[in-house]
Amino acid sequence: MAKKKKKVKKGNQTKSPKKWDFLKLVKNEYVIVGGILLLAIILRVVYFFQLKNNDPYFFVPHEGDDTYMYVNAAKEILDGTFPKAPFGYNPLYYYFLALCYLISGYNLIFPRVVQFILGVVTCLLTYLIGKQLFNKTVGMIGALLCALWYVRQSVCRTRWMEEP
Repeated sequence: MAKKKKKVKKGNQTKSPKKWDFLKLVKNEYVIVGGILLLAIILRVVYFFQLKNNDPYFFVPHEGDDTYMYVNAAKEILDGTFPKAPFGYNPLYYYFLALCYLISGYNLIFPRVVQFILGVVTCLLTYLIGKQLFNKTVGMIGALLCALWYVRQSVCRTRWMEEP
């Protein structure tokens, strides 16, 4: 009599991980967009600390600086006396700062953090608009360029601070 071989059911075997699973995960749209947004957050945090460590007027703006003009105009709006001079730059930014000061007091860090958060949201919106109007690739490229904008801004600001 010949021995019968036992048939192993394929459903009971554990699958070994395939080496291409990682590439499939990397090609996933949400992973790529999440990575771009994480990059945007990291670049903004690095920029924030670089600015804090290198800008002597980070906490107290000096007269003649744009920050000084915006801060004083926002304080005048909160005091109820609107700026007498015409708006020289972005008029809604005065009100944005006034709202930030209303929430957090006269703190220069809070508006900057809100701006950084809005910058990351802008990267996401750039991706969504690019995807809607064109395709996923265009949206991702736009979001990446939006995320990398802080590198350019950081380099330009650092060069400006180094000038005599």
